[in-house]
Amino acid sequence: MLRLAFLTYANLLETDRDGKLHVPLSHSPEWGEGSFDALVEDPTCDLALIRFLCHALLAAIQILDWGGELVGRIRQVQEKLVDYPRADNRLLIGSGKSLSVSHRHHSHLMAIYPLGLLGPDGSNDDRALIQGSLAEIRSRGTGGWTGWSFPWMSVIASRARLGNMWWQMLDTYSNLFIKANTLHVNGDPRIFGLTQFTYEPMTLEVGFGAAAAIMEMLMQSYQGCLRLFASIPDRWHDAFFSNLRAEGAFLVSARLMRRKVLFVIVGSEAGGLCKIWNPFGGPATLEQWEQPAMPPRLLQGRLLQFPTERGRRYLLYPANRRPARQDMMPPFLERVRSDQNFYGLKRFARC
Repeated sequence: MLRLAFLTYANLLETDRDGKLHVPLSHSPEWGEGSFDALVEDPTCDLALIRFLCHALLAAIQILDWGGELVGRIRQVQEKLVDYPRADNRLLIGSGKSLSVSHRHHSHLMAIYPLGLLGPDGSNDDRALIQGSLAEIRSRGTGGWTGWSFPWMSVIASRARLGNMWWQMLDTYSNLFIKANTLHVNGDPRIFGLTQFTYEPMTLEVGFGAAAAIMEMLMQSYQGCLRLFASIPDRWHDAFFSNLRAEGAFLVSARLMRRKVLFVIVGSEAGGLCKIWNPFGGPATLEQWEQPAMPPRLLQGRLLQFPTERGRRYLLYPANRRPARQDMMPPFLERVRSDQNFYGLKRFARC
């Protein structure tokens, strides 16, 4: 499937006078609403998808030890593909086409999320491009957005390490676009005033997007590295998660208390090297969890990495400050009885 998707794109690309490969004609999803204005050269979303596809296909070829004859063409596309259209440190919709109005579809930011090609851990130019693009989003406002735009922007803000923006977008979604029966609507029929749309269609993926936004705030896993509590908003001081799945077949648990990470537990289902951006702000101690078959090790640096064995679990904590066992247990949250309903409407509808 990856091979055929790549060949489809590769056969559409054309070499221009600058020697670069270009997408001669395409569109950015829902931009232009089906008009001729929708047709652009080099849509930023297409270029991001091609780059991600090349990376994914090379990784698959290496794992499967297959398709060597395709490698040369993939690398040629990687080398010659034109850069993302940009102006004044902001990503454009396509070549010569800026985000001129508020728009519900954030496809020109796909390189940030979900593809993870641009991130704060990259170059200074990458960081400036992310910040400029999100500043433009804020300047255009949300009048052209629908309900599903808010969780999507929440995750993008999370990848940019903008915790307060992450929280505000997700909080807006939960308060404005979820009805008393817990179903999502894309419009604003109760007229909160943040979007021009007042219709009530429901799209299933939005609830998944909101869940993804919460999990991305707790743990991010892309480009082979884990990032924990990367976008905690100012108003959050404590957090806990258990067995979130990460790239590399790792199951991760961690706890934040008073904005300090107490511990990280990594379960390895396939073995391999685990890489975690240091969440402790200093040296860390690594030991095996529950089956201590190795002496504790001291890890230092911005990136903590260690080999794992399949079926083993590993405990990380600030050097020489091993947390108490009760601090590593999931917190108990008692549900208020008046809020307990097996299904259906809550006793008091959300306002």
